[in-house]
Amino acid sequence: MMMAMCVRRCGGVSRVIPRDFRRFFAGVNMELLKKLRGVSGAPIKDCKKALEETDGDMDEALEWMRKQGTLVRGKRASQDATQGLVGVAFEGDDSAALVEVTSETDSAVRIEIFHNLLSGVAHSLLSTPSDDNVTSLNTSQLEELKWNSGSKGAHSTVKDAVADAVLQIRENIFPKRAIRLSVPGGVIGGYVHNVLKTDIPEVKMGQIGVLVAVEGASEGKKPEAKELAHKIAMHVAAAKPEYLSSDVIPTEKRIAQEDLL
Repeated sequence: MMMAMCVRRCGGVSRVIPRDFRRFFAGVNMELLKKLRGVSGAPIKDCKKALEETDGDMDEALEWMRKQGTLVRGKRASQDATQGLVGVAFEGDDSAALVEVTSETDSAVRIEIFHNLLSGVAHSLLSTPSDDNVTSLNTSQLEELKWNSGSKGAHSTVKDAVADAVLQIRENIFPKRAIRLSVPGGVIGGYVHNVLKTDIPEVKMGQIGVLVAVEGASEGKKPEAKELAHKIAMHVAAAKPEYLSSDVIPTEKRIAQEDLL
C-alpha cells in the first residue's frame, strides 16, 4: 500500500499533509467553510457540500442544510426514540420550563449538540409570551415556537433547530412535550434527578424533572419558599405519583385503593 504525502513548512514547523486531505479541500473557500461550521455546528463534510451546492452563498447553504436535516429526519422517523433527557430552565423566581427531548440512543444525549437543542427549546418556550399560568405543549406546538435569539444556532424556529440536530447526530430526535409554569408574585422550585454534567449549567438536564409552584410567600420569605418547593419536588420525583390531586383519580381506581386500606 502506498500513501502520497506532502510536507509544508509553516512558521519553522514541518507539517505533513496527506494529498487526499488537500484534494478534499481543493477549490473551497476556507473562510466561508469555517464560518458555516461555526454557525451551524455541522460536520465539515456537510458544510463543504452545502457551500458547493449553493455556490458559496451562506444563507442558501444554511437553508440547504436545514432541508437535508428534514430529509434525514423523514428517513429516521420510523425509528423508536425511547431515550432522551428532560431539562429545567428558570426565568426569575416565578417562571420556569420543563422540557423533554427524545433520541434513539443514550449516546446521543451526551453530545453537546443535543444539550444545545434542549436548552434552546426551553428558553424558546420561556421567551414566548403567554397569559396562562400553566402552558402544556406537544411536539408540533413546540416546533412552531420562534427560536430564542439568545440560544446557540442561527435558527428561525425550533423545527429548524431540530432539523439541524438530526442532520448532525443522524438520529430521530424531537421535542416530545413541555410545560411552562408561571406564578406571578410567587416562586417556583425544581428538581432534576441524575443531573448530567454539561456546558450549560443554567439548564439542569437529567432523567426526571419536577416543578413546584408556591404562592403567597412574602418578599422576605421567598428564599425559604423556593427551598420548600425544591424539597417537595424531590419527594415528587421519588414517589412518582400518577395524579396531582385526589379529585382527578378515576372512581374505580380510588375505590380499589380504598379497599386496600
